[in-house]
Formats: sequence, structure tokens, C-alpha cells
Amino acid sequence: MVNKFTNRRKSIVSRIFERGKLDDVLFIIVLYGKEETGKILQSNKYLNRQGIFLAHTLLGISLEGFKTYVTLKHN
Repeated sequence: MVNKFTNRRKSIVSRIFERGKLDDVLFIIVLYGKEETGKILQSNKYLNRQGIFLAHTLLGISLEGFKTYVTLKHN
């Protein structure tokens, strides 16, 4: 049961950073905290360019800290 909610949380956070409005993104950061939100986004394999740069700017995470940044550099 816990794993099911963890997967949903990862999907929701990633989707909001990729497609959500700024108010939604800020709400997610308040809801889960900067550290937890950052961990979720850094471990995501499929985060798009917008999501990476938004997290980089708002959460202060280096671009190299994202799993998807390596594949992003080659595109």
C-alpha cells in the first residue's frame, strides 16, 4: 500500500513540475518540502527540460544532480 502511494506521489510531483502552473508548483514544494520534492525530481528518469530547469531554479539543485540531465545534454 505504501509503495502505491509513493509511486503516485512521484508521478504527481513530476507532472506538476512539467506541466503545472507556478502556483501549483509552489504548493507542491510547501506540501512535501524542498528536500523531499528535490529527491523525487532528481530520481525521476523521465523529467522533461522544463521540469529540470524549474526545479534547478526553485530548489537550487545542480543540473548534474538530475538523472535525466545526462540524456538531456545529448538532445
